[in-house]
Amino acid sequence: MLIILILILGVITPFLGLFWPPVMVTFFSLIPISIQLFPSITIFGVQQSIFGVVALLSLPIMFIGALISFQKYFKFLWPLLLPVLALSILSVLNAKISGFPMTNVIREAGGIFYFALMISLCFVVSQSDYHWILKYVFILNIIISLCICISALLDFTVLKSVIRIDYRYRVERMSSFFLQNPTDLGCYTLLFFSLTFTALLKRNSICWALLSLIYAFIIMATYSLACIGGLFICMIVIYVLTKAYKKIWIWVTGAFSVLLISIIMLSFKLYHSHLFDRVRGLGTGLDRFKIWDYCLKLIQKKPILGYTTAMAKLNLEKYLISVSSAHNAFLSWFLGYGIIGFLLIAWILFWIGQKLFAMVKANDDIVSIISIGCFSYLISLLFFGLTHSFTPNTLFLYPFWILSIIVIGSQQIKRE
Repeated sequence: MLIILILILGVITPFLGLFWPPVMVTFFSLIPISIQLFPSITIFGVQQSIFGVVALLSLPIMFIGALISFQKYFKFLWPLLLPVLALSILSVLNAKISGFPMTNVIREAGGIFYFALMISLCFVVSQSDYHWILKYVFILNIIISLCICISALLDFTVLKSVIRIDYRYRVERMSSFFLQNPTDLGCYTLLFFSLTFTALLKRNSICWALLSLIYAFIIMATYSLACIGGLFICMIVIYVLTKAYKKIWIWVTGAFSVLLISIIMLSFKLYHSHLFDRVRGLGTGLDRFKIWDYCLKLIQKKPILGYTTAMAKLNLEKYLISVSSAHNAFLSWFLGYGIIGFLLIAWILFWIGQKLFAMVKANDDIVSIISIGCFSYLISLLFFGLTHSFTPNTLFLYPFWILSIIVIGSQQIKRE
């Protein structure tokens, strides 16, 4: 059964997507849930990642489609794709110079390359004549996100982490999943809170109100301070962009909703004591200053090209036991790719941010909702990056890129 699913996802779906674009965007949207539900498979006695197998099978078809799209839409795509491809090349170059085993870097460079192909093909989808494609992608990703969140919350270790506070066990248990820990779950869910909360303020529907509350509850359930902080940042940015701050009833409703969710979460056994421990800086909180200090020392040794993400991870593990991340996105970019890579990633995020911001006042309701939701999520993501690491091609960011590229591309047609 799993083999059939892999063949459908890796071969049949992307092949059909070349001829009918909605199938292609469905393929990209289904990647997260396929990884969450079926994290790995054993092939010839070796355990492999489902995503790795699907990506490898779909790579030739996607490469052909991306070449066609890049040739056709070069004028629009080059400011985004060339920096992404440069990151992939930089990873390989760093490994070669450092004498780091290439096999350990292929996955990293290949992941970035696959991400570039996905961006190209999402833009092709946006150029199709299907006027319903934006609504379809929006609703599809909302449905998939609910399935992923339910899957994560129904996992025994998740319930255990919320009710009995066993955070570390859950991190180890979920290591092969799409969402590897509670923080990933919170950051992933934050995008859909942004979208549904924007839709609520735009359309005043009870459906969007319920969805917003569900996503907010899930974010609070992760007891990640970065995600909870991102939740409030999202709300403020959305209030400003939709000009909802002028309406008193919205502030009252928002404050009541946050209070209600907080009361529900604090009713969980020991939840409040664990949250307050994290606020006081116990656990990993104070240790992060030591990690950041060591990261700065590593950056001073190789400031131009960095170490590659894989090599930086080994350097951290060598000095700091059980630590494999800088716990700061900006430092991790410097560590992995040096100042060159840092500037490339900064440009990628700036480019997508200014494109989204330019569309927040679009006349089309769905375009405005997606633009505001994705832009506010991007702002909160930068806040999230102060204490957690991510790169543009991190898996839980795939829905953000799918929605952003398609909405930007769809407006490109109208301008031309």
